[in-house]
Amino acid sequence: VRVGGTTASGAFALAGPVIQGGYEYVLKYLVDYSGTSDGYFLQSGVRQEIAAISGAAMGSSALGAACSSAESRIDAAKNSRRHGWATGNFGSLETDADSGLVSEGDSTCVNTGMTFASGLPGVNMGFSLSLGSYDGTLSLIGGASTLEGSRFGAEAIVSYAKDMFFVTAAAGFANQDFEFKGSLLQSTGGASGLTANVAAGVRVP
Repeated sequence: VRVGGTTASGAFALAGPVIQGGYEYVLKYLVDYSGTSDGYFLQSGVRQEIAAISGAAMGSSALGAACSSAESRIDAAKNSRRHGWATGNFGSLETDADSGLVSEGDSTCVNTGMTFASGLPGVNMGFSLSLGSYDGTLSLIGGASTLEGSRFGAEAIVSYAKDMFFVTAAAGFANQDFEFKGSLLQSTGGASGLTANVAAGVRVP
């Protein structure tokens, strides 16, 4: 819409959401865009449904990295006696327009666990727990949207050490939930499943 002069920014409005394929469109008002006239233009951006899925995938990856207890399990495997730990991990993730989605988010996770002698030579058993959260924002054409997530994980651990060598294995369960809040869409979703990890190495005196 081209206006021969000036007009108020709210003089025109879309009757409803305009969506085509993977994009949504909003009406953008530009003052004096040509030097003599105001104008309204359709501006395209990623649909909020797609942004929510992409954002949740990135948040899930960030939470998975923050809530990993692999390093603590390996340290426990190197120790032939009772071993406990509690760690806090923090991280941030940013994406720019080149990735197709402008976003930023912070992840936090607390990991705790313990291993103890099983009574069998060189064999330790134990458990680990993790509790994490994710807080992010996505810059969309309809305005800033928020993405919040949480993660809980639990694992059983068994390790074996002899002389210089050790091996540790863990199996458990993890659950993640996310909530997206945008100008056109509010949705929740989650995923859960089994986890497993095996590591082996050499103990250096």
